[in-house]
Amino acid sequence: MRAVFGRLVGVLAPALALGLALGGVSGCHRAGEGEGTTPSPRVQRPLTHYTPPRATWVLALQPQVLLGEPAWQGLMDVAFPVAQREAFERLFVVRATEVREAALVRWGEQGFVALLRGDFRGRDVVRALGMRMNTVEVSGDDPARRVGFLGTTRREALELDAASFAYSGDAGPAMAHVAAADPPQSATDTERAELERLLGPAPVRYLHLLPVGPPADSPLYLVLAQQRALGASLRMTGEDLLELQVVLTGTFPATIEENARAVLGALLRSDLGRTLLGRDPAPPVVEVGEQFIRVRVPVQASTLHAGLRAVFVDGLVELFGAPSS
Repeated sequence: MRAVFGRLVGVLAPALALGLALGGVSGCHRAGEGEGTTPSPRVQRPLTHYTPPRATWVLALQPQVLLGEPAWQGLMDVAFPVAQREAFERLFVVRATEVREAALVRWGEQGFVALLRGDFRGRDVVRALGMRMNTVEVSGDDPARRVGFLGTTRREALELDAASFAYSGDAGPAMAHVAAADPPQSATDTERAELERLLGPAPVRYLHLLPVGPPADSPLYLVLAQQRALGASLRMTGEDLLELQVVLTGTFPATIEENARAVLGALLRSDLGRTLLGRDPAPPVVEVGEQFIRVRVPVQASTLHAGLRAVFVDGLVELFGAPSS
């Protein structure tokens, strides 16, 4: 379970940087620039609602909130440092501060779909992606769509609505689902919707749409044998106070609250727990409901920022080869 907790917290740093660094575009017009085109008539819906079947996980973010509010600055300096922001702007030619809503979806073994909405025109970004492709296989304009190769890598870009676009790699069937005007419901969508309902709104949400699956020799193996999905969120609740929320869905034994408190106690006393949450954290709140368990952990923002930097900056430097600030 320690590894699971580490993955939950750790994903806020490397997954954000990795997700926003996927791509290869330049030459995009800003909203209001370039040729006068009619905005797409497609209905705008939350980006997570485009999640395709077979998605493994979704990282949903509100970049303008995270980058624009001083309370988040320490966390973002670790999770999305200046070098990655500059790389993002070179790749997509939209500033990270222009992005209101973002979702990165892992699909299948290697595929991904990145969805972005903000202060830009989706069709302009898609056209710019097409201009960067050395070979364009498919081109359309209502909505804008480009499918082709960037070097030897096949990519697809699709306008979702007037201010949104999707960009994918190794995920053709997933993009067909994204492009559908009225996609059919799937088990993946049901799990995603339930996690979002339980977590509520937050500028950082992670939705793991598969069971955690602890090893057979783990003491939690039987406890989580019928667990289905997992969600985590991070929201600001005070001047220097965050709330980390973790939700597990599924069917659990009657002892689940006792099990959860025992695991949380061990995590909070561990070296990782003390680094990220401090040596005397506030007690977590555990709630057991029908088909779910929810844990809320109050976190001092400045303590978490310092802990994330200590734990994850070296990993990011190794992954991206970028100097830390």
